[in-house]
Amino acid sequence: EGDASLFVPKEGVADLVTFSYSLSMMRDPFTAIDKMFSYLNQEAGVVGVADFYVSSKFDFPHRQMTYFNRFLWKSIFDFDNIELGPERRQYLDHRLVRVFEYNSSGTVPYVPFFKAPYYTWVGVPPTDANVDRAEAEAKRSRPMTFPPTFIYSVNWEDPIVDAPILKIGPEDVVLTLTSGGCNTLHLAAHGAKHVASVDLNPAQSALCELKVQAIKRLAYEDVWKMFGEGKHERVAELFETKLAPWLSQGSLNFWSKKLHYFQDGLYYHGAMGKVLLGVYWFQILFGYRKKFLKFCSAKTLEEQRSIWTSLWFVRIFLHMPAMVFAVMQYILTAIFLNKAVCWLGLGVPPRQYNLIGSDGRGMCEYAGATLHGAFMNTLVSKDNYFYRVCLTGSFTKDSCPEYLKESCFKKLKDGLVDNISVHTDYFGSVLNMRKYTKVILMDHVDWLNDELVEELATNLERQVVPGGRIIWRSASLNPPYTKVFERHGFEAHCVHRITDKDQNGCIDLVNMYASFWYADRKAK
Repeated sequence: EGDASLFVPKEGVADLVTFSYSLSMMRDPFTAIDKMFSYLNQEAGVVGVADFYVSSKFDFPHRQMTYFNRFLWKSIFDFDNIELGPERRQYLDHRLVRVFEYNSSGTVPYVPFFKAPYYTWVGVPPTDANVDRAEAEAKRSRPMTFPPTFIYSVNWEDPIVDAPILKIGPEDVVLTLTSGGCNTLHLAAHGAKHVASVDLNPAQSALCELKVQAIKRLAYEDVWKMFGEGKHERVAELFETKLAPWLSQGSLNFWSKKLHYFQDGLYYHGAMGKVLLGVYWFQILFGYRKKFLKFCSAKTLEEQRSIWTSLWFVRIFLHMPAMVFAVMQYILTAIFLNKAVCWLGLGVPPRQYNLIGSDGRGMCEYAGATLHGAFMNTLVSKDNYFYRVCLTGSFTKDSCPEYLKESCFKKLKDGLVDNISVHTDYFGSVLNMRKYTKVILMDHVDWLNDELVEELATNLERQVVPGGRIIWRSASLNPPYTKVFERHGFEAHCVHRITDKDQNGCIDLVNMYASFWYADRKAK
């Protein structure tokens, strides 16, 4: 016990110094911080601070408060001679290098409804290695048209089909959309020099960040339980002790409220998860649960086909007269596959929905062809993990994304996962950050209007190096924007279409798109 501005430890040096709700109570906190700096180990020392706060008028995004909140909390704490001014933390930022920060609010004992603002902050002494201070994290809000969670819990594009087209090598700098994050990890595992993963939905970034940090910090079996089985009985403990300190504030805020996802099944949450929950209850209510579990464990494709074609609704759709099918398609589309359901549950935006119609295809026929082609040509129990998780809510070690296989997990954990950067931003903003050798557009160009397509093509022309390659999928057999890419220095090729005879109605494990394309950047 003593005066912090005079205190020196008996050992003369300290590796860890903490200020627990104390800087705000000191009359002269700056002298205490300077004194701490005199005995802090300059090579390996760490400083941890937890305290109440108010922001300055113009502050970092995650610290920023309204005028009302600044005035309210400063006035309340003044009654107890507690000073919440922002200059204390600003001085910490000045003397040390911030490596972690979390801003939140917590309940006040015996005072209902009010939550006082607090922060935790970790810093280290500046050295030659860390002298470049990290930028403050931007605060990202979800677009109004997005649900308050992630849409996709897994990527809905087959990386196995992508691999021979992309031919990822150790010098490749890759840009991809995040989605569920599975394919981001797949690209890193295949040795890309850097993988920039971008999504406009902060919740998709939070999911990808959690997967990345879980691979870095947890044992394989823990990662398997969380993302293979979708459940972990110790997730709260693992999150608090091993994962939370390494997440961005946006992701930490998200997962602090969503850990229950791992208690009743990760893959039944998110927008896509609600659709899967509907599939689950369909199986229960109509007595098909056992049959679908048998379907998902079929050892041969012949056995799987036999089960699939024995289902009454499959037989009806395969053999009903064209006129009856047209009426049924109209009814089912209006109820289950309308634009609202397709966007909020399946991630199919209105513009892409219209592209399907422009090929003369109805949504009911499109969905039916997707499922029938996949189930007649790919084995769910061994290969098609996409539909395995849809029908059962979990993966198996025989049927799962590559990052969940132990051999791939080890490669990622040994360092390849460090080659990933996760961004919550517009695709074009991250595209313009650096030059790329490979760009994976997924199906998002289907979502864009003509003006945005032109802008994207212009940026790709500038940022993709000569000889570089872009790939994309489309719900259209002949996406109209292909010609725009060709005008901007790319030579486009269609890998395959769903209508190609040799594809037999199935172009990959997902089989959700009508065509798959790549384009090479021409030499200048």
